[in-house]
Amino acid sequence: MKKKTGKLTLIAMLAVTLTVLLMLGGCNNNNNNENNGTGNGGNVVQTDDTEVARVNDTIITEKQLLDHMMITATLEGGRTFSLFTDEELAELRERTLESIITNTLITKYLREEVGIEGLTPGIMGLAESIASRLRSSIPIDILIANGDIEAENFEEHIEFTQNSNWFFTIVAADLDLSDEVVMEFYYANREDLQRTQVAASHILVNTYAEATDIMRRLDAGEDFGALARTYSLDRVTAEIDGMIWPDFGRNEVYPAFEAVVFAMEVDEIAGPVRTPFGYHIIRLDGVQRAEPAFGVVRTFIEDYLIRNAANEKLREMRANATIVHAE
Repeated sequence: MKKKTGKLTLIAMLAVTLTVLLMLGGCNNNNNNENNGTGNGGNVVQTDDTEVARVNDTIITEKQLLDHMMITATLEGGRTFSLFTDEELAELRERTLESIITNTLITKYLREEVGIEGLTPGIMGLAESIASRLRSSIPIDILIANGDIEAENFEEHIEFTQNSNWFFTIVAADLDLSDEVVMEFYYANREDLQRTQVAASHILVNTYAEATDIMRRLDAGEDFGALARTYSLDRVTAEIDGMIWPDFGRNEVYPAFEAVVFAMEVDEIAGPVRTPFGYHIIRLDGVQRAEPAFGVVRTFIEDYLIRNAANEKLREMRANATIVHAE
């Protein structure tokens, strides 16, 4: 039986943060993107008002970027910058900056080409729901009270979230999502739409030390089911030797758990894997592929077509913009 050990640090992405660019995979490479030649900042003193990027006439400052990074980090798991590795912090900085750039373009498009009259009650209601949830976040409330992030940058984060949802609504309204179009996509992509499901078992414990001790005992030959029955905090699955029922596909479990289990081989054991519930030891028991019924995947297909159209619109907007990176 194969085993993987070692703490896995996988950062889950929450939908309420700056989401739009995260799906674009390199949209920022166009002929109007420039670099002002200041290098990577190693010899430049960064201050709050240091310009890190410019979108047409809109300046993005170091403070604005850091505040959005801090908000995103808080919403994605509550970690402070000191708990990030250099690589993780660099990745957070890059994707947050690109998200600000994209959302700046979206905001300009909505204000100049759509107008406030296009902001429907549904979008405003969704935005207010998200805003209320973000404003009620105790960590963010503390960050604002302590002056770690500026209230105007937090409000901008909320506006970006509203506008990205508004943008997708506008794109969807212009698409033909009739039965004929969606069905045509379904039949043209049936093989790709086949859904992978996994059968897995787990042992859930409170601490990393407990999880590594269980991994050690498994490595020594102890029975997975027996350890699950004795130690797992998930008493429902513990009663059946840790077996998770029913089988599940992607987007049905926590991202960190999903990322690990879908990368495993049958009979492999991996862990510890951390989720909000605690630390998991996971065993992959089986994998199967099934062709989903049209009704099951219709929403997925519509979402895919909308996102594709949105990506094309964003590429067009970026191609027509002057984007200057200071780093």
